[in-house]
Amino acid sequence: MALAQVQEGVDLSWLAAFKAHFEADVDQGRLPGAVFLVARNGRVVLHEAVGYLDTTTKASMSKEAIFWVYSMTKPLTSVLTLQMEEGRLFLTDPIALYLPEFRDLRVGVEKSQDGRSVLELAPAPRLITIYDLLRHTSGITHGIFFDSLVKQEYRKVGVDAVDQTPEESLSKLARLPLQFSPGSVWEYGNSTDLLGHLLEKIAGKSLAELMADRIFKPLGIADSGFQVPKEKWERIAEPFRQDPFTRSPTPPALNIREPPKRYSGGAGAVATAVDGGRSITGLPSLPPGFAKGGGNGVHEF
Repeated sequence: MALAQVQEGVDLSWLAAFKAHFEADVDQGRLPGAVFLVARNGRVVLHEAVGYLDTTTKASMSKEAIFWVYSMTKPLTSVLTLQMEEGRLFLTDPIALYLPEFRDLRVGVEKSQDGRSVLELAPAPRLITIYDLLRHTSGITHGIFFDSLVKQEYRKVGVDAVDQTPEESLSKLARLPLQFSPGSVWEYGNSTDLLGHLLEKIAGKSLAELMADRIFKPLGIADSGFQVPKEKWERIAEPFRQDPFTRSPTPPALNIREPPKRYSGGAGAVATAVDGGRSITGLPSLPPGFAKGGGNGVHEF
């Protein structure tokens, strides 16, 4: 392989093919646009934008575009939890120590009765711990993704909605049955949302304030958070209005232009590619040159 094709041990011809793949997806209407950033050994080897920031206006994608990152909020909330394990909490603590409404939980058990499935409730064999929330073994699920009688109960009360206060969200979760006994099964769900609200209760601050103080400001992250200020709205990367495969209307995205009623530690954040790179590379250590800003807005990691 020619040395000119390699930078920091990365095959640049492979990265060119990677970019071409995304460009083809844009050309064929499968993807509005994308920003990708590849760094190795503390240096950026690829930072490119393809496609459209907004397909309705045909505005070109920008490397400084702000994206909904949804479940990539979870690593931020989890890191914040580990940072707060400084005598204020222990991972083995039952969450009922801080949120007493989660003391007497029940597990939903599906049984057959007269040819149909019915939901019976049994006492949870043990309490949920902070560790369970971190590793998704709390027994708490989502109302979305697949189906079960427990998930149907989640959907009835709208437990996944962001348009509710932390108190309303916690009250619903505490009353709902668990999908599984705590510690027994990995189940993707609202565990990290609950974890975020627990941190708010312990710290006496909002999740937005905690992330800003403990993660974003120390790493020089400027565009991440739970709301995009008006002066940055033109940088928001908009999704398709219609699903390119099903032709169904795309579900409404979270409203990131207004303050949310609650800060979703599982799905509520926004970020740029550079911010994402800073948060990933900055945890647990900060590589040389990471915090140096380039004059063109592209940062050297």
